[in-house]
Amino acid sequence: MNYNKCMTTYHIEKEYKMMIDEALYYVMTQSIPCDRLVTQTNYYYQAKANMGMRIRMIDDNYFFTLKHFIKGQVREYEFPIKENDISDPSIRALLKELNIEDPFYLGEMTTIRSSCSFAKGELCLDRSLYLGIEDYEIEYELNDPTDDDFTAFASLLAEFGLNYRQSPYSKYTRFKNRLEEIK
Repeated sequence: MNYNKCMTTYHIEKEYKMMIDEALYYVMTQSIPCDRLVTQTNYYYQAKANMGMRIRMIDDNYFFTLKHFIKGQVREYEFPIKENDISDPSIRALLKELNIEDPFYLGEMTTIRSSCSFAKGELCLDRSLYLGIEDYEIEYELNDPTDDDFTAFASLLAEFGLNYRQSPYSKYTRFKNRLEEIK
């Protein structure tokens, strides 16, 4: 892994997300031929109001992600790091560049993700556990945000009797909202 990646590099994220109920989640995981199953733990941090920040662990590998919501887009900075440490030099360099001071730890969410290649991106069925909550989501993340393929996703949803309803909150926001509820 290259731990010295240029931090100013980001990509524009384009995805469709929809919350589903538990029963439908299990029907979909049995019906959609996804070939990858991973458990990922997100360690969330508070950055700025228009940003979400996490360290994700998958199979003892760590990845830092900062999502910057700006001008109707999501700029995603993501790179591997050596361990679950917010003071990693690569993270510190990016935080300094983006003028983020003193991020603080919020807590963790575990997601069991079933994923597969789909049309022009990746399809994921997520079961997330955090702060006494369990929720379910289907997500379609495009490989190229300029090469949209919503119709393939809408067709898949229709097979299960669903019309697309954009999930109003990201996992990060759902986590933060739940954290506020239990304070």
